[in-house]
Amino acid sequence: MDDDYKPTMLFADPPDHKRLRDLVSKAFNQQSVDAIRPRIVEIGNRLLDEIPDPDRFDVIEAYANPLPTIVIAAMLGIDDKDREDFKHWSDSQVIGFNPRRTVEETAVLVAGRKALNEYFARIIDQRRKERGSDLISNLISAEEVGQKLTEREIVDVCILLLIAGNVTTTDLIGNAVLALINNPEERDKLTTRPELIRDAVEEVLRYDSPVVNATRIATKPMQMGGVDIGEGQSITTLLFGANHDPAAHPNPEKFDIERQDKKHSSFGGGIHYCLGAPLARVEAQIAIPLLLTRFPKLRLMAGHHPMRKSLPSFNGLEALWVDTD
Repeated sequence: MDDDYKPTMLFADPPDHKRLRDLVSKAFNQQSVDAIRPRIVEIGNRLLDEIPDPDRFDVIEAYANPLPTIVIAAMLGIDDKDREDFKHWSDSQVIGFNPRRTVEETAVLVAGRKALNEYFARIIDQRRKERGSDLISNLISAEEVGQKLTEREIVDVCILLLIAGNVTTTDLIGNAVLALINNPEERDKLTTRPELIRDAVEEVLRYDSPVVNATRIATKPMQMGGVDIGEGQSITTLLFGANHDPAAHPNPEKFDIERQDKKHSSFGGGIHYCLGAPLARVEAQIAIPLLLTRFPKLRLMAGHHPMRKSLPSFNGLEALWVDTD
């Protein structure tokens, strides 16, 4: 860390957290997410068109993985010619969640972060001279009670959106496809009643949540469940466990897209409730029906078991091979 290190919004406490979140919310909100809906449909259809062998393919590699990165790149106003580099740099940042990464992997992580920092700094400089309708332009223009975001804060927000939004949305889409394949009666409901897609996405978030846990630090001595917790101690909250608590969710191991209680803990809570939740929801609500409409006979490919990836705090698939005929 540099001597002038300041935590990103994800790790900041009030009052700085409120200042950052209020400013970012001016640019990244439900309105900006709704505006990108047609582009998400376009991106999803293009990815499905480009699948080399539509009879059998890996849903994660061909569809769930690239879609969120391309969507956020479109929101940020990334030039088409830079998309390949941007995707490579973005993917490299996931390595940061691996506590057992090698020296070589750390070098890839650091190089990717450096490239993103330099790239976003150039884009910010360009947008200051000529604003567009993209998210970076809106972050530059955002103002709250005379406060504005610094260049460093804008870069941090952009990278946070990439890291926190891409891998989790990929996992949400992949987990949803697997749950629907494994529960054909629920898939049939969704096929005949497409209006249930919002409910289906919420049930996936509860049933097979993309984020397993979150960490909090006690700001004062407290007691939870008969256990004394001292000031400064870290607490790992198991979001996945909360989503499967029978006291909160009757018959929690059943995947039911018409479940009456739609509450879940997958986006956290309190002042750090996931700012990207609206975008993740919209991407899944669009991506899943596009895939099922294009491939109504989608099923697991014989001999290829779904592969779970090994990445602390995240719950998703490394590969999900399917047959479509």
